[in-house]
Amino acid sequence: MDPEKLFVAWTRGEATTADVLDPGWDLWSVAEVDLHELRARYGIIPLDSVEPATGREIVAAADADPTAD
Repeated sequence: MDPEKLFVAWTRGEATTADVLDPGWDLWSVAEVDLHELRARYGIIPLDSVEPATGREIVAAADADPTAD
């Protein structure tokens, strides 16, 4: 775990105005809305280009085993 990335994510999450895990939130009502519009609507702070996700957390493969450690 990278503590710096954790705190960046924490700060961005605190500023977000929508709880997409709330049972009342409806994915399908926004599924076709432009991503930039949704980010503005939900108050999602842009990720600074010096703080991108890197490493294993973003590596995915078509043949990846989702049950593997």
